[in-house]
Amino acid sequence: MTRVGIDYRAMQIGHQFRGIGSVLRNVCAGIAVSNKVEDTEFILFTEGPVDDCADKEAKSIFKGANYRYCSLGDSRSRNEKILYSLPKRQEKIIERSCDKFIQFDFSLGLPKKVESLLVMHDFIPYELGNRYPNTYLPEYRKARRAGLHRKHALQQKIRREVYIRNVKDALRRADRIITVSGFTAKRVKEIAKEFNIDLDPKIVTSSFLGASSVKGNKKEMDHFEKHIIRGYGLDKNPFIFWIGGVDDRRRIDLLVQAFNRIRATGKELKLVLAGLDFISIDSIYNVKAKEAILKSSYKEDIILLGYISDEQRNFLYEKAEAFVFPTESEGFGLPLVEALLLGTSVVCFKNTSLVELIGDNCFPCKESAIGLSEAIINCLERSDEEKQKDKEAGILWAKKFTYADFVEKVNEFIKHR
Repeated sequence: MTRVGIDYRAMQIGHQFRGIGSVLRNVCAGIAVSNKVEDTEFILFTEGPVDDCADKEAKSIFKGANYRYCSLGDSRSRNEKILYSLPKRQEKIIERSCDKFIQFDFSLGLPKKVESLLVMHDFIPYELGNRYPNTYLPEYRKARRAGLHRKHALQQKIRREVYIRNVKDALRRADRIITVSGFTAKRVKEIAKEFNIDLDPKIVTSSFLGASSVKGNKKEMDHFEKHIIRGYGLDKNPFIFWIGGVDDRRRIDLLVQAFNRIRATGKELKLVLAGLDFISIDSIYNVKAKEAILKSSYKEDIILLGYISDEQRNFLYEKAEAFVFPTESEGFGLPLVEALLLGTSVVCFKNTSLVELIGDNCFPCKESAIGLSEAIINCLERSDEEKQKDKEAGILWAKKFTYADFVEKVNEFIKHR
């Protein structure tokens, strides 16, 4: 029997709400179904005891599979995080507990003496750190020039060095590397070359993700959720939609400026912003985004929904005139595929991994407020016949993106002797 270790701590430290959690769920669900119970045991490495929420997730993901938990002990101390990508005490537990190891978050580390598969998503904190020092991981001088206090700049510098150390350790220790897009695969090879890491003995492959989280969800909103939607008039009035975070690479400021330009032409339209960062104007920590909203002449029509359920999200995707995705860097870009799969037109920048996802019912544009506003107007001004034709074509395009190939590559690693 092959003992397959999976670092399940990713589902305990916040990634359950992010892209890493989505990839872990879908990939693990796929390999759980395709590996026979009598041949494979899944060891889920956890950080201390498993809470009810993480346990419920595991029961859903590994339903019918042979799995058990294995605790790596309490949380890593601050010193351990600085000194080790994976403390020796945790590394030893992994090495004696499994034959194969799968890591979905490189920062949690990989063991030396167990054949390991690493899933790489992106290098955004490293690549955008000097451009956005307050949000990401800058060099010390860049941080100081941006106005950060010496103490804060030093903290960011240390975090950047720890990040780089963890990347190097992960790339050196991994026996196989799978990325979430061709763009990320290219960046892995470039980063490895930059850090003088030889990837020749390893197999670096890319595999797209899928939007299974929206395909199978046919539930309706409950009474309270419907009341919120109706209260803002989103069941009747036209709107454009964004769901996600408000960090600097998400150019919400440009989206608001584009919205202002469109409204100034006389078009009646609302802008809906959803996600935990949009609970209220005070919860928007990004200064540029916050100021853009407050200074907008049409701020009464900018709706901050905060956290929404899957049912509300799907309703808004389907009802929106367009899903606008003004992001400067993505490892994959799952929301774009989710929107297309539900028949929503997408307006986005043509950059990074999004180049690989842009297809039918997409309106790529330049990275500017003018580019966004022109693309949104082009999307809005289509005839009903054109919209329906694009919708059907976009759904077919989005269906090409599934986890099947990803799961197959992981299974090849599990079964390789």
